[in-house]
Amino acid sequence: MLKKFLFICFLLSIISCQKSNPVAADTGENQQPAATNENKWVTKANMPTARGYFNGAEVGGKMYLFGGILDLSANNSDAVEAYDLETDTWTKKNKMPVKILGLAAAALDGKIYTFGGRTGNLYSGTTLNYTYLYDPATDSWTRKADMPSSRAFMTASVIDGKIYTIGGSLNGYEACIIVQMYDPATDTWTNKASLQRARSGHTANVFNGKIYVIGGGNSDNNGPGTAYPYFDVYDPVMDSWISKEDLAQSRIGHGAGVISNKLYICSGFSSANELNDLREYDFTSNKWTAKAALTLPRRMFATCIYNNKLFIFGGISGAQGSQQILKNVMVYIPSVTSN
Repeated sequence: MLKKFLFICFLLSIISCQKSNPVAADTGENQQPAATNENKWVTKANMPTARGYFNGAEVGGKMYLFGGILDLSANNSDAVEAYDLETDTWTKKNKMPVKILGLAAAALDGKIYTFGGRTGNLYSGTTLNYTYLYDPATDSWTRKADMPSSRAFMTASVIDGKIYTIGGSLNGYEACIIVQMYDPATDTWTNKASLQRARSGHTANVFNGKIYVIGGGNSDNNGPGTAYPYFDVYDPVMDSWISKEDLAQSRIGHGAGVISNKLYICSGFSSANELNDLREYDFTSNKWTAKAALTLPRRMFATCIYNNKLFIFGGISGAQGSQQILKNVMVYIPSVTSN
C-alpha cells in the first residue's frame, strides 16, 4: 500500500512540474532560429566549360552563356550553355556562328541579342560589329543588322523594347564614348548621346527607366590599364547623362545587378589588384554598404539576377602570369532587410 501511495505521489510531481515548466519543444518559443543563407555566397553546380570574357542573358528561368576565352591566347569559345536557375543543372545548346570573346548580350521578348565582341587574340584580335539573334525556343541563330561601329567589352541594356549598347573598346582596351540604340522591331540602329567619359569593361543596369553605368576603364596597351570610379546615369527619354558621386573603389571587369531597390556590384579589377568585395547601393538613400565578400576574387565574368538573387559565372582569377580560367558558379542571397 505504501509503495502504491509513493508511486502516485511521484506521478503527481511530474505532472505538476510539466505545468509549471512547459517543454520548449512543444511551443518552439525558446528555440534558436535556424541558420539562413542570407547575406552569404552559396556554391552551385560548375559550368561545363571554364571561361572568361563571355556574357549571357536569362530567359524563362534559364541563363544562357555565350562565347568567351578558354585560355589567355587566341583559343576562344563558340559554346552556348544553358543553366537552369531552379534545378541547378546545365544543358549544352547549338554553338554560336563565330567564336567571340567580349560580346554583350540582352534578353527581350523571349529572345537574346548578342552584340560585337572580338575574334582571335584577346588584345589584338579583330573587333566585330555583328548583331545576332538567338532564339531559345528553337535553339537557332539569325544574323541581324550590324552595329554602326565595331566594339568589344561594352554593355547592352533594355528599356521599352529598345536595346542600348554603351561604351566598349575599339582596339585592345582603347575605350570609347559611343552609345547606340538598337530597335529589334525595325532591325535598325540610332546614335544616342555619347558617354561623358570613355570606358570599357563597365557594368550597366536598369532601374526605374534609367541606365546606371558603373566603373570601367581605358588603356591603349595590352592590359586593363586604368580602372575608373565613375558612376553615371543615362535617361533615354531626355537622351542625356548625369554624373553621381564616384565610387570609393575604382573597378573594371566587375559584375552588377539590381534587386528590388538596391544595386549590387562585386569583384573586378582595380588597376593594381583583383577585388572580392560586394557593395550594395540604395537608390533611395544614395548610400553604399559593404556586404559579404567572395572567397575568390575574379574579373570578366557573367552575372544574372533571378528570384531576388545574384548569380555569377566563371571569369578570370589570379595575378598576371598565374591566371586561371574559372568554371565555378556562385549565388548571393541578400538579407531580408536589403530587399
